Amino acid sequence: INEKRGRKTTKTDRINEILDASTRIINQRGIGEINLQSIASQLGLKYTTLYHYFRGRDALGRETYLRHHAAREENITRQLDKSGTGQHRLLEFIRQELSSVPGSRVRGDYTGTLSQKERQTVLDARDGVLDHLSELVLAGQADGSIRPMDAKTAAIAILCILDRFIMLNGIAKQIGVKKNAIID
Repeated sequence: INEKRGRKTTKTDRINEILDASTRIINQRGIGEINLQSIASQLGLKYTTLYHYFRGRDALGRETYLRHHAAREENITRQLDKSGTGQHRLLEFIRQELSSVPGSRVRGDYTGTLSQKERQTVLDARDGVLDHLSELVLAGQADGSIRPMDAKTAAIAILCILDRFIMLNGIAKQIGVKKNAIID
């Protein structure tokens, strides 16, 4: 029973709780530190329970990153569908990413400890995000609000900067600096 809601926890709720815990660990200590035991203890579960939802650590890491990329993809798609200059829509994407729910984004794509198959799945998802972000840059170039440059390079730079802000805010939180002090 989920004590917060007074009802039985659904499979989707449990998966989201596990992915939230995984995101917190990755942001605090990196992907290399993620393991089913630490996540289970955070959630007050037996680590064997997590095998009902994920085949293992690599599958959990992959799903954590895929959820992160899906959220970014959704944000980009919303901006592509809006009217306004490409620059305005790109800046709105960045603003939304920086103000997203703390802990809902994963810092960087430090997937080095995942298996090759899992790592490739995550990198393919990131490439999809880069392609859509490049579309926003190209839209700005088409309407003259963004100067000509290689759109893919600009998209990579934007994601790298966003990932560093996520990492820096995680570090700031650990040492007791107020939220978004790095950005302010």
